[in-house]
Amino acid sequence: MARDLYQLPANGAISGSGPGWVYEADSVHTTGSRQTIAAGTRTLFTVDGLGGTTEESFSGTLPTDIWDTNTISPEAVGEVYMTRVGVTIAPTVVGDGYVELELDIGSGSQINILDRRLSLQKGNGIPHGFSAGFPIFCLTTFNTNGGKFYLTPSINVEVWNKSIFLQRTFSP
Repeated sequence: MARDLYQLPANGAISGSGPGWVYEADSVHTTGSRQTIAAGTRTLFTVDGLGGTTEESFSGTLPTDIWDTNTISPEAVGEVYMTRVGVTIAPTVVGDGYVELELDIGSGSQINILDRRLSLQKGNGIPHGFSAGFPIFCLTTFNTNGGKFYLTPSINVEVWNKSIFLQRTFSP
């Protein structure tokens, strides 16, 4: 039996727990100020939300801290989000390599619920633009700890133009 998740008032606006989206762009690591990450170094994926393309006007009923201190903070157990991470990465050494993108919901020990390998095959200094999208759902551990993205390159890299898109598609 299906149930109505949202109440639609006469003006068409969604009230109560429902969808909404935010796009957070980083203002720190830009083309002119790239982040350097050494091979094998697991590094927090930081996005300050102050970049010029940040958009929060359509957040609807999302919690104001859905992306806070580089952490996805779901509001309730059972929520589902569509997520897209954007980043530009350039190797700073000769040779093919990759970057592991992980979403960790652990606290003290790693609990990676997402692992994507981003291939670097264009050569030294050549930018690789990545946009990795995926659905995520929130159970108790995710709701308690939140989720943080990490980048771990196999070779030395520079990283910039970081962004994250979050859209809530279901809330119990």
